[in-house]
Amino acid sequence: MRDKRALVSLLALEPPPLPADILAAVFSAACASGMTAEQAFGVVGEVADTLDEDLAFEIHDTHRRLLYSVDRDKTYDRLIATRRSELVRRLLIMLQTAEKSGEEIVFRSRKIFEALSQEREARVAQRVETYPLIMVVVVVLFFLPALVILLAAPVYISVLEILRSF
Repeated sequence: MRDKRALVSLLALEPPPLPADILAAVFSAACASGMTAEQAFGVVGEVADTLDEDLAFEIHDTHRRLLYSVDRDKTYDRLIATRRSELVRRLLIMLQTAEKSGEEIVFRSRKIFEALSQEREARVAQRVETYPLIMVVVVVLFFLPALVILLAAPVYISVLEILRSF
C-alpha cells in the first residue's frame, strides 16, 4: 500500500496538503482571531483528530501539559525534547521564545505557516522538474508500443498477403 501512495503522490500534479500544513494554517488563524496559545492548541487538536491519529494524540497531550504547567520553561524544554512531530516542536519553540521576548504569537505563528508553505512550494517545484522524465517513461511504455502495433499491423498483413500470392 505504501508503494501505491508513493507512486500516486509522485504522479499527482499538486500533492495533497500535509497535516502539518493544514494544522499550521489552523494554528495561525486561531491565534489571529485572538485566541490564546492554549486555546489555539485546543482548536488544532480538534482538527488533527480528523487528519492523523498520532499527531492528534501528540497535540492533545501537548495541550494538556501546557494547560496544567507550573514551570513553563521546564515544560517547554521537556515537550520540545519529547515531541516527534516537527510541527509541534516548531510551535513549542515559537511559543517559548514568544513568551520570553513578549512578542505577539500571531506574527510568529504566521512565520511558521509561511515557512511551511515555502517548503511545500519547493516540494511541488521539485516534482514539477521530474515530470518530463515521467512523461517520457509513460510514452515509451504505453503509447509507443500501441503506435507501433497500429502502424505495423497493416504493413505486416500486406506483406503476408504478398508472400502468400507467390
